[in-house]
Amino acid sequence: MKKLLFTMSIVLGLYADTSVSVLDATIKDRAIGGVEVTFQKEGQSSIKTKTDSKGVATLPTPFGDDSANVVMILKKDG
Repeated sequence: MKKLLFTMSIVLGLYADTSVSVLDATIKDRAIGGVEVTFQKEGQSSIKTKTDSKGVATLPTPFGDDSANVVMILKKDG
C-alpha cells in the first residue's frame, strides 16, 4: 500500500471552503491525483470529492469552526 501525506487548510466560518493537498510520502512534492477524500462528522452527512491532477481537492464544508471533530479519510486504488 502506498503511503500518503496531506496538508489541510481550513478557513473558519459557518460554511468555509476546505482545501486538501495530497502528496506522495516517498517522492518529495509529488502530488497525487484521483484520491477520494471523505470528510465525516458524527451526526452529519459525509462529504466526498476527489483530488485533481495537482493533488488538490476543494469542497464547501458545513462543519464550521468545530473542525477538531471532523475525520478525513483518503482512499486510492493501487
